[in-house]
Amino acid sequence: RNTFFEEFRAVEGMAQMFQSWAQGEPGMSFHFVSNSPPELLEPLRAFLREEGFPAAPLHLRPLQGKGREDFKRRKIEWILERFPGRRFILVGDSGEGDAEVYADVYRRYPGRVVQMIIREVHSSRRVKEALFDGIAEDAWQVFREPAEV
Repeated sequence: RNTFFEEFRAVEGMAQMFQSWAQGEPGMSFHFVSNSPPELLEPLRAFLREEGFPAAPLHLRPLQGKGREDFKRRKIEWILERFPGRRFILVGDSGEGDAEVYADVYRRYPGRVVQMIIREVHSSRRVKEALFDGIAEDAWQVFREPAEV
């Protein structure tokens, strides 16, 4: 519903967080992986640019067909395999099961995922911290406001 009928809204402070990473680490690159459909590519690209996010490829889930199932996990794994010399920070939210996907990817690609950062979008959509059992506490963080990261 939000995807098609609501205006895109940036989380205050998120663009600044990404920009501080980009400026603090020359050569850092970004990939945005979203369950939004490719029909929203241009509006999302414009939104990210207008809000001040770093330029990055947008990987969007097909609206229909085979590529929809487990899209985020498969796309993140594809990126990890495509760039074998890079290490990654995975940033997501509690709205679509990102914590579960990220914890699984972290376990499957040891040493490649440096940190998982999950924004808790609402108290009704809490992150199940048990998903991170066995993962070092400094490898994951749940936050409500970007200033906490």
